[in-house]
Amino acid sequence: DVRELSLIAMERCATARCAVREMGAAAERYGYYGADSSLIEAGEALTVVDDEDAWVFHVLANDEDGRSAVWAAQRLDPAHVAVVANQFVIGELVA
Repeated sequence: DVRELSLIAMERCATARCAVREMGAAAERYGYYGADSSLIEAGEALTVVDDEDAWVFHVLANDEDGRSAVWAAQRLDPAHVAVVANQFVIGELVA
């Protein structure tokens, strides 16, 4: 679940950028199981922040068994704010 991903990131990372990458990689590799068993409600939206950066991170089970995950993250411009009320808010992905 998202709590475990957060704990792994806090243990291994000193920056928000590292934490986002670590949580995404762990969810892909080990799977992700949301709080709700349905794929529609099983995603999570988090903010990940350090002294330099703020990120919005989304994760969702990739299949019904939760064996992998789909995730996305977006760095916030320092002049912007984000409201993340446990909803997916990233509207466009840029590679």
